[in-house]
Amino acid sequence: MGSYSGFYFGNIEVDCEEDAAPSVFRILFRPADFLQVPLRKLPNHLRAYCKRAYDFDSNSQIYSVLCGSAAAAERRLSILGYSRVRAEEAWNSAKNELIKGVEQDGDEPSNESLRKLREGMAHRFDLLSYKEWQKKYTGILRDRANGVWDNSAETFLFLEGLRHTDMARDPLMWAAMQLYAFEPVRLWADLTYRIEYEDETKESIFGEDEVPSRFSHAFGKIMLLTEGVTDSRILSTSLKAFYPETRELYSFVDFEGFRVEGGASPLARLLRGFAGAVSLTVSSRFSTTMPPDAKRSPRSRG
Repeated sequence: MGSYSGFYFGNIEVDCEEDAAPSVFRILFRPADFLQVPLRKLPNHLRAYCKRAYDFDSNSQIYSVLCGSAAAAERRLSILGYSRVRAEEAWNSAKNELIKGVEQDGDEPSNESLRKLREGMAHRFDLLSYKEWQKKYTGILRDRANGVWDNSAETFLFLEGLRHTDMARDPLMWAAMQLYAFEPVRLWADLTYRIEYEDETKESIFGEDEVPSRFSHAFGKIMLLTEGVTDSRILSTSLKAFYPETRELYSFVDFEGFRVEGGASPLARLLRGFAGAVSLTVSSRFSTTMPPDAKRSPRSRG
């Protein structure tokens, strides 16, 4: 996980990997969410953050921020597989991974203090449900937003417990998990440093630049297959009108450009072709990863 200052759900500063932040923002926000405004027009929490973070002349400096709808962000996350149900499943999987990892440690001669720390984390999470975790986690961060810091060992264990699980290696899942815990109305992110010092622009932030491999699945478009060009046009126009924040997640067959035949029968053939291609790809990958002995028939083994 790791922290990223200047990322807020409502008025609560939340956690996001510094290196992962640009890719996470491209999923949670849209180009229309990009604002450049003077300090006085920022909400109080973001204004306080910018005053701490920058030495600008606040009377003339323009700050670059993202302000988006949490409902729109949730729709995009859900389409990409980061639904509320999946977030809870990921949390439970991370909890089990943490507990199982400690059990497998056994009596290995590792660092005693580290072993006790891991045991403390596992014990703390073993007693928690997902809903209880949401309440505890949001409570800690809300207290911090109000200037109340609890530096106890229990709080440290609670915040750090899942940091080294597989779930924590997916910043989009972690963002979704926090989003569903806080239930904000608006999302905010500060981009002023990137604009001022890293020569970023709105276009480069939301452009088609290559994203890290671990995010590639989130930036691939979902292909919608229809019977013909008319259906594609109607669906595309409807998405733009009613769910503009999700339109770019989908693509349609270019019937005219590739001279694809329309109709139910050609669509069925196209689906069978896609299914065959996927099956062939999976089979090829499986055969290349099987051990040499497994590829030979039983009769050929000596």
